[in-house]
Amino acid sequence: MQGQAQLLLYSAASLETGLEPLIRWRNNNPEQRLLCHALPPGPAQQERVERLNMAELLLYPCQAEDVLTRLLSHLLNRTLSEQASSNETRGSFTTGSEPSERLLAGMHVGMLVVKLEGEPQHPSCVVERWNPAWAKLLSAMMQVEEGRRAEQLMPTLWNNHLQALVTDLWRQGQASVEPDLLYQHGLAWLHFSLFAMDGDRVGITVVDVSRFEQSVLQRNAQLQAKLDRYEQTEKALRLKIKEVEKGRRLQEVIFNITQLSLTPRPLEEILERSLQMLLVLPEFNVLEKGVILLANDDKQRLHMVASHGITNSPVMIKCAQVPYGTCLCGRIAQSDQDVLVTTNSSLKSGHDVQFAQMELHGHVHVKILGRGGKMLGVMTLYLQPNHTPNEQEISMLRTMANTMAGVVERRQAEQAAHAAAQAKQEFLANIGHELRTPLHGILGFAERGLKRLQRGEPTVDHLNRYFNNIVKGGQRLLLLLNDLLDLSKLEAGRMQFTMNWHDLNRLIEEVCESFHPLIEEKRLTVKCGVPLQDGQIMMDAVRIQQVLSNLLSNAIKFTPEQGEVWIHLRDIEMRGGRRANDPEMVDGVELVVEDSGMGIPEGELEEIFDQFAQSTRTKTGAGGTGLGLAICREIMHNHVGTIYAENRIGGGARLIVTLPRGGER
Repeated sequence: MQGQAQLLLYSAASLETGLEPLIRWRNNNPEQRLLCHALPPGPAQQERVERLNMAELLLYPCQAEDVLTRLLSHLLNRTLSEQASSNETRGSFTTGSEPSERLLAGMHVGMLVVKLEGEPQHPSCVVERWNPAWAKLLSAMMQVEEGRRAEQLMPTLWNNHLQALVTDLWRQGQASVEPDLLYQHGLAWLHFSLFAMDGDRVGITVVDVSRFEQSVLQRNAQLQAKLDRYEQTEKALRLKIKEVEKGRRLQEVIFNITQLSLTPRPLEEILERSLQMLLVLPEFNVLEKGVILLANDDKQRLHMVASHGITNSPVMIKCAQVPYGTCLCGRIAQSDQDVLVTTNSSLKSGHDVQFAQMELHGHVHVKILGRGGKMLGVMTLYLQPNHTPNEQEISMLRTMANTMAGVVERRQAEQAAHAAAQAKQEFLANIGHELRTPLHGILGFAERGLKRLQRGEPTVDHLNRYFNNIVKGGQRLLLLLNDLLDLSKLEAGRMQFTMNWHDLNRLIEEVCESFHPLIEEKRLTVKCGVPLQDGQIMMDAVRIQQVLSNLLSNAIKFTPEQGEVWIHLRDIEMRGGRRANDPEMVDGVELVVEDSGMGIPEGELEEIFDQFAQSTRTKTGAGGTGLGLAICREIMHNHVGTIYAENRIGGGARLIVTLPRGGER
């Protein structure tokens, strides 16, 4: 921010991050204009913000063209102020010599500058400047002429709409809220924005928003069609609601939630606003407190994504992650029930989360179920103590949960479709690279050998080296094809598993020994924890070795030279299976492979197990099809085990495998 500037534009997510340098700049440049595009800081910083003497604060985020238009408008304001003493302040922007005027002349946003003269109560508005876009957008209404009064050029639009807005803005000055106007001109919809300028001038911009208005009408029609279908499916519920007002309010909330789901807002924001709308309905005898938790089946836990009324409560921390089977939310997630009601939080049986200052209350927990009864999450509302919801309330809560399920499934489907398209594109690029590289090597060494044979100068050493490289290239191709075939067999259920008792301790030693050359090459330290006292596990040793090799290979690959890799083993209790008659808990083991690399972005901890997926941090461009972890997950699934990823405290990734020990030996 050194030196003099006609106008300084500061753009950032928050004004607070640049407050100090901006204040220093203002102290050195008291007369210069400052335009900020950012979110304002809190009230505590208000006095410091006032010292900036900003010309304008545009709330972040704005469209780039909106920011550019306002920037150029302020530059034009400065130009007009400097030219006020001459006759150069009228005419089309195309005649201007200033860069701001030339840029405004080329934009499709129309701009008109009027100068207000006369008495404040009845001012006269004289046209000073305009750009070609203004004349084009309003060509059927007016012919712009400099020096003429605005009401003479466009009497209907000016007298009925713009004159009052311009006059009010002129009286209030630049500190006022800038008005806007949506106006239908023939078949077109025009959006006007007004802003105060120096020297008794007001700027007016106009944009053709017809396409946007048409899309809004079309979207509303689609939404109405969806609501019509909903009314048909929910006809039985509406017949049971005796009071029409209750039904109207419920439909209004569902309508608003559905509308929210059609916007690009984050899923967390949509669910939080949906929860707020639900809690204020008088039909429910609930406290204005509640949470929504979404399921993560691979980790067997719920995570809180939306809440209301518990901002300062320990619940925000204690219930941020809820393992299946823990507390009431985790128990309903693991059970076959879709609704669970408790009336007294002081009863510690089942209500695991207890803390000081906890007020007496009850709960109603409703599962958010998707298609096919898939458990997507749990909605939990707080009840007055000893209150039990009636059947009508429970039925309405189920309806709200179904509406939220539609929102969640739609967003998940959009994310999955995007991820699948991206994964396919990356897979094609990676598989092409993986196939091309060894093929080039095979063909290259074969051609060299042939040329030496043709020239009659082959040697045993040369031929031996060529054949060795050809074999290595072929082995790499075979490994890639085996991965593809393994994944295909696993997905089709055609992979044969030979289950028997094997020593997991010994299997880990063998895998580590096979990677010894790579470990020495990178000068890594591999630390193995205490082995299992009883290493015997019922498993397919070949497939579990494949899983261990993949995890250790990744840990070695993404750990920098002279780094560390850790392998931990311990006995655990784990879920016995996925069927209703499976035992709840069985003996198992947990294997953890940790590295000291760059870790995995939080949003990709699940995606790395998808087919052809790779973490954005670990994409090296040197190959890798993203099949390894997908194969590992399928193998663990067939062993009734799990595999998931976490980030290691201090840097690096943790890959965790759980495996049941098996039946009696």
